[in-house]
Amino acid sequence: FCMAMDFDRLLRRGIPGLIDDIKERKAQIGKKGGDECFLDGLLIMLDVFKDTCLHYRKQAEALAKNAKSAKDRKRLKETASTLEAITVRAPQTFREAVQLLWLYLIMGSGKHIEPGRLDIFLGDFYANDIDSGVITEAAAMDVILALWAVINENGEPAVSRVVLGGKGRRNEKNADRFAMAALEAIRRFR
Repeated sequence: FCMAMDFDRLLRRGIPGLIDDIKERKAQIGKKGGDECFLDGLLIMLDVFKDTCLHYRKQAEALAKNAKSAKDRKRLKETASTLEAITVRAPQTFREAVQLLWLYLIMGSGKHIEPGRLDIFLGDFYANDIDSGVITEAAAMDVILALWAVINENGEPAVSRVVLGGKGRRNEKNADRFAMAALEAIRRFR
């Protein structure tokens, strides 16, 4: 068993973009004639995904209200905002991209957590946010370490893996920046 999901497309298009793609495909099939049941199932799955994000958003908001520290309250409010954002548009920040990726991975992969080329599809988000001051390198490292932690906690070691590095990637400079940060996170996480 092996699934190869197109996470690059997911992060470039976001959930609303995938919904648009499916509806466009349905329209093409409708004109030519054919079975749209699979596409209907995909739309249902994406609605469930959005509902799940909004459920977690409500949980984060409730936890923020009861948070004991300002730091936790800020983090939980940011999480709630991120969860809302990924239901209405493609991710625009590194945090949004990682949040969308993680939820999609865990809902679609079960214990077989294999996101593949993280450097390619997270590299641009990582570099753009650091270069524009949206996030510091230290805060980005915390996000990567959190991703490693949830992969470690939820995935089977024999089948959960990340791929980094190589020549010829579409965004090699940004991918390399993320890959180096990911390698440092691996060193720290052990």
